[in-house]
Amino acid sequence: MRLSIQRIQEDDQAEVDVASDVYTDKESTVRTNTCTSSTTDANHLDKKYVDKDKIVKKKLVIDTVAAHAKDLSSQFQVLADISNALEHNSDELQAKIISGGYTNYSYKLYLRDHPKVSVFAKISFPYALWNKDPNAYHDLIRTNNEHTVMQKISSLIEDHSPVATPYFVADVKQDNADMKILCTEWSVRADEQFAMQWVDGKVDCRVLPKMASTLAETNCCEDEDIHDDFNNNIRDCCYSVFPMLRDLFEELDSNVDNTDRVAQLVKEMGKDACLTLVDDCLRNFNERQVLIHSDSHAFNTLVETSANEGQEFGPDGALVLVDWEMTMVGPIGRDIGLAWTWPLSCLLAHSLLGNDEAKSNISEAMDVLWNEYAHILRSKGKDEEFLRHTYRNSIAWLGWFVLYVHYANGAQTEFLPIENVPEIDRRELFQSIGVASLKLFELGFSTTGYYDDLTLDDLREEMNLILAEEIDYLDLIGKFKTKNFETPRHSKLRLSANDGRRISDAMNYHY
Repeated sequence: MRLSIQRIQEDDQAEVDVASDVYTDKESTVRTNTCTSSTTDANHLDKKYVDKDKIVKKKLVIDTVAAHAKDLSSQFQVLADISNALEHNSDELQAKIISGGYTNYSYKLYLRDHPKVSVFAKISFPYALWNKDPNAYHDLIRTNNEHTVMQKISSLIEDHSPVATPYFVADVKQDNADMKILCTEWSVRADEQFAMQWVDGKVDCRVLPKMASTLAETNCCEDEDIHDDFNNNIRDCCYSVFPMLRDLFEELDSNVDNTDRVAQLVKEMGKDACLTLVDDCLRNFNERQVLIHSDSHAFNTLVETSANEGQEFGPDGALVLVDWEMTMVGPIGRDIGLAWTWPLSCLLAHSLLGNDEAKSNISEAMDVLWNEYAHILRSKGKDEEFLRHTYRNSIAWLGWFVLYVHYANGAQTEFLPIENVPEIDRRELFQSIGVASLKLFELGFSTTGYYDDLTLDDLREEMNLILAEEIDYLDLIGKFKTKNFETPRHSKLRLSANDGRRISDAMNYHY
């Protein structure tokens, strides 16, 4: 079973050409002529309304940033530059949509004649468009909490800056609707999504210790402002996921297709056992263990773009983790687990393609990420039992995300490097993604006692065996073809970035 999820993507330059906003001290204007073409993922969304609404709200965002730039000019140089330009009518503040959001709308704001003078802004709503439940409330306090946690995490890590500098949060209203706007630094040191490197099968190993450090410092953060119920209302909009996962298992259990490996695995495990895993997952989701980013997948991680042709990576190995609005006090393994999710699906895709070097690079990078993370935890006094529990919980959330987001909903998977793969073989890939993720989901969340006595090394071996089985299965499929699949020279994700689009935090399918 795969429910195709396509997301709204804006071609930024075309969008600017047909619907630009210009702010000066004298006037604010909005031109909403024609929305760019885009796609939406579900019948409950009105695509035309969303496209038009993103453009209309640009005026509100521009006006808000312009007003706050003057007030905060003494604290932030970029806001001082914007304020001075507008005060002397020497430049215009413009905005372009950088992603089409299901939770927020996101924009890059910049001076027309000095585009490097730029900031990031996103507008938040008390609802999430991706949620089919019209009564699901998405508390706006999350935006203030995002600002708070970004400040705290950036202050914890001195040797590199993994968080964009937050400038301000503003309460705004339009048509009697309450909203908030978060304005932050526009990341120039890291401006490409980490997801691209996993698609290419070539990972900048300098990034991995920085990612591990960012997640470890977050998970070990102790601050009087970070209490057990910090940003707890963020959970409310996520609870609908768990009934949907139960529905998935009900459907798989009733599937009579004997060639569906995921359905056969559900029947082998037992439907009731699978439903119990969902209950255990929900129980763990509600636990208050440590501060977590909670949405730390590769699409929310920015790295450097190579400045020179022929170079694979940028000069410094910079990293910025974005989209902190899901931050809460939650399960210890969720952050590392989600950081592994896109690498796992890319690993299986490259197995189908027969890319041995890419497989090796990805497997090694996944291990390095954990090893660096575990090293920091040990340095902070965490014992082996804590690490064993953390690793197993990471496996659990890895399995959950890949099973529900990649396998069941197909989100993000449009960017896997499989454009030239026939549909019959794509099906085999997604079967492997489903089988591997369900086994990991069981390994992580099962409370039957079978896995309770496994050591950290045992757990690592179990995870590697699960992945190795699917890698071998896909390797065989590739080898039996008359010719190897051609790996695309440029991924869809990289091409979309070259066109001026960033598939980023605000528009990613969270759940």
